[in-house]
Amino acid sequence: MSFKDIARPLVDHGIKVIPVQPGEKRCLLPKWPLRATTDAVQIEAWDRENPHFNVGAVGTPDTIVILDCDIVGLREKIERESGHKIPGTLVVRSAGKGAEHIYFRQTDRSRALGNRSSMGLYDLQSDNKYVVGAGSKLGNGREYTVVDDSALADFPDWLGDWVERTSVKETRAAGGGGDEIGAPVHEDFDFELFCAGFDLHFINEKAGKHIFERCPYKDDYHTSDGRPDYQATVLFFDGQRIGFSCLATSCEGHGKTIGDLVKFLSRKYGPYGGPIFAEDNIENQLEDFGAEMADVREEDVPFEQQEQPFSKTAGTRPCKMCGSHIDSSRLTDTCNSCFKNVEGEEPRAAESGPAARPEPEPEPEPKQEDNSHVLAEGRIDDVVYSLVTIRADQVRTEKLEWMWPDRIPLGKITYFSGKPDCGKSVTLTDVVARVSSGHEFPDAPNPWGERKVLLGVSEDGLGDTVVPRLLAAGAKLENIELLQLVRVTKTASKKQRQFAFKSDMKLLRHALRKNPDIMLVALDPITGYWGADSNKDKEVRPIVDELSKICDEQRVTLIAVMHQNKRSDVSAVQKVLGASSVAGSARTVWGFSRDPEDRELCHMSLVKNNLSAKRTGLDYRLMSKKVDVGGEMIAHATVEWLGENELNADDLAAKEKEIAKDGGRQKEKDKAAEFLAARFAELPGWQCVGLYRDAEAEGISVDALKRAKPGLRIVSKRVGGHWWWVLESKMAEWLRGEDVAAKAAGVAVDNEAI
Repeated sequence: MSFKDIARPLVDHGIKVIPVQPGEKRCLLPKWPLRATTDAVQIEAWDRENPHFNVGAVGTPDTIVILDCDIVGLREKIERESGHKIPGTLVVRSAGKGAEHIYFRQTDRSRALGNRSSMGLYDLQSDNKYVVGAGSKLGNGREYTVVDDSALADFPDWLGDWVERTSVKETRAAGGGGDEIGAPVHEDFDFELFCAGFDLHFINEKAGKHIFERCPYKDDYHTSDGRPDYQATVLFFDGQRIGFSCLATSCEGHGKTIGDLVKFLSRKYGPYGGPIFAEDNIENQLEDFGAEMADVREEDVPFEQQEQPFSKTAGTRPCKMCGSHIDSSRLTDTCNSCFKNVEGEEPRAAESGPAARPEPEPEPEPKQEDNSHVLAEGRIDDVVYSLVTIRADQVRTEKLEWMWPDRIPLGKITYFSGKPDCGKSVTLTDVVARVSSGHEFPDAPNPWGERKVLLGVSEDGLGDTVVPRLLAAGAKLENIELLQLVRVTKTASKKQRQFAFKSDMKLLRHALRKNPDIMLVALDPITGYWGADSNKDKEVRPIVDELSKICDEQRVTLIAVMHQNKRSDVSAVQKVLGASSVAGSARTVWGFSRDPEDRELCHMSLVKNNLSAKRTGLDYRLMSKKVDVGGEMIAHATVEWLGENELNADDLAAKEKEIAKDGGRQKEKDKAAEFLAARFAELPGWQCVGLYRDAEAEGISVDALKRAKPGLRIVSKRVGGHWWWVLESKMAEWLRGEDVAAKAAGVAVDNEAI
C-alpha cells in the first residue's frame, strides 16, 4: 500500500496524519504538529514525494487521543481492575511485540489529562503526540494491523480515572511543533561570547537561524548525496530564546535540544562562565529543555541494554511511593499496597522484616587466573608503589586465530582507513555478509561458518541503504544485530541516547557475554561512537585499552571504518584519524584507495599488520546489484574482488603523489602518443605538414608531442632550414628519397614549419 492508501482510513475517522520515515517510526517533517492534516491535497503531495512513507496518526486536543499500550493484554488488565469494559472503537496491533493502540474521540476528561506516561505499561498520546498507523511497516517487514475497525468511541470518564491513578503527566511540550523554540535566555546572556566560548562557527544567518559551519556533535559538516549539507544543523536565537536542531538522522545530535547541546559542549570545553538561561538554576533549565525522548519499545533494542545488570538491585526497582523493592517485571511502578491505596493515602514506610525482598547480588565478574607478584615495593610519603610482574613461565600460551585468514585477526582491533568514496563502507558490508552467512572470504576459506555480527552505522539510513547493501552482499540478516541506541530506564523516566564507548563499555562487555555467538563488532565509522575527543591521547587511550581487553576476553573482532587526516607528509599509518594511540591499538590496518591511473580500480592495501608475514593486498571494483526493496528492484553497491596486489598503502600513496605532482601531464603525453602513432601509420614514416596544427586541434600541446616522441622511436632531422620528424626505422629510406631536395626547399612544408 502507498502512503495515501494507509492514510485514507485514518482520515475517514477524522484523524490527522503525518508522513513517517519508510520502515521506521520517526517523523522528520519540521514542525510536524503544525502540519498534521486531513487535507487530501497535502496527502497526495506527500504520497508523490515518497509513496513508501509510513503514516503517523496524531492525537490532538480537538480530534483523538490514543492509549498506546506497552504490553500485550493491557486492555483486559484495565477491564479487570476497573470493573468496566472498554467500548468498541478503533484498535490497532503494533508491528513490534503486538501491543495495542486504542483510539478514542477526545472529551473534556481526556483533554484535562493531557499527555500521560506509565513506565513500562502505556502512554496516553493526547496533545500533539503520534503513533504509527495501521498498514505501516517496520524495516523487519512486520506490519501494523487493525484489530477492531469500529467507529471511534468517546474516551470514557472511568478510563480517565484509571489513567490518572496509574500515570504521571508529561510537562514538556511535544517535539518541536510549538510556536516558541528553545529556552528563554537570561537578560545578561551574550550570544557572541557564548559562541566563542564553545567554538561555534556559522556560515550563514537568516531570521535568527544560525547555520553551523560544522555540526558540534559530528565536529564536521553533514553530507547529502556525498555533498556538504550545511543546512542540517542550526542554532536559533532571536534575542529572547535560544534553540538547537540537527536534522541529520544518523548524527548523535539528531533530536537533541539546546539543553543537551550545552551539556555536551560543557563536557568538551568546560563549563561556560556567563549566564545562559533565564532561571538561575542552570540544572533545572537543562532538565526543562532537554531532549524530548522518543518512546523506545523493547523490540527496538537489538540486544539487552538495561542498566540493571550493573546495579545492586538487578531484577528489582524501587516503588515510586514508598521505596520498597518490587520486581522489575511488575507492570506498575508501585508495590501492591501503594497501588491499592494510591488515591489519597500517605505513602507507607519501606517494607522491613522477613517479608521484605532482599537485594540480589550483583552479577559476578568471571574469575581471572592471577599469577602476578610484586617484584619490588617502595614508599614515598604515605603512598606505597609496587612493581607488579608475572613470570614468563606462568603465562598460558594461546594460538593466534584469524577471522579472515592472515588479514583480520580474531579478538583484535582492525581499522579500514581511507579517503571518501573508495568503498570502505561497501567493503565492510561485504565482510559482515561473509561472517553472517559463512561464505568464503575472497582469497581464503571461512573456517567459522555462520556467526553473528553487531553492526553500527551512523551515517547511512538502515532501511534505504544499510539493509539493501547487506542483501546485495548476500548477508544472512537474522545473524546481524543493528546497533541503534542505549536506553536508560529509571524509576519514572525512560530516555535514549547514542552508544558511546566512554560511558557504555560495561554495557558492551555485558552484551557480548550474553551473546557469545557474536564474532564481529563492525562500526561505520567509529568516529560517532567514541564519546570522547579521539584527537586527545589522554581521553582516548583508556578507551582503546579497555576495548582491546574486551575483544581479547570475548574473542570478538572489532572492525571500524576510520577517516584519514589531511596530512600529506606522513606515512599511511600516521594518516589514521585520531591520536597516536588510536592507530596503535589496532593489530591490523587496511588502507582503501582508488588507483591513481584507473579510477574504476580500487585497492585494499596493507597499512599495518603486526601479526602476519603476509604483506599483499587485494584489488576490487565497486559494482551494483539489484535487490528487492519494497517490491521494487533497486540497485545497490557491492564489491567485485579481483585478486592480490603487491603494493602496500605507502607505495600507492607515493605513486598517487607522483602522478598528482606531474599535474596530469602523463595523461596528456599518452594522448599525444596515440595521435602520433595514428598519424605516422598513414604515411611512409615521415611527417611535417600541419602536425602541430592538427595536434592542437585535438587539444594536444606541442610540449606533449615532444614528450611522447621518444617512446615511439621518432627522431628529428633538420633539412633546408626546417625540422622533420621521421620514424627511426624509416630514416635511411627517407634520406634516399628523390624528393629530399624538394623537401629541403620547403615545398612540402607548412608556413609554420616544425
